[in-house]
Amino acid sequence: MIVRSAGLRYRHVGKSPHRNAMRAAADFGYDIEDHIAVKVNFRLLEWADTVLAMDRAVLDELRALADERTVPKLGLYLDGEDVHDP
Repeated sequence: MIVRSAGLRYRHVGKSPHRNAMRAAADFGYDIEDHIAVKVNFRLLEWADTVLAMDRAVLDELRALADERTVPKLGLYLDGEDVHDP
């Protein structure tokens, strides 16, 4: 399985993960130190089998990028519940 992450804004593109994110991932045995932030685009939506949004606002923006083939791949990370950004 390949897991990728992308954001909706250019704000963090090209940057490494926040140190708290690296620490949290390490607590679960994952090394994300080499991860570089990218912006979501239609090509990523096509590539993915499943695309999970952290909240409804993000899901709405992803739906605006999607087409009839990619929109069925979209869903909330926690079904029916938003994950609030700290």
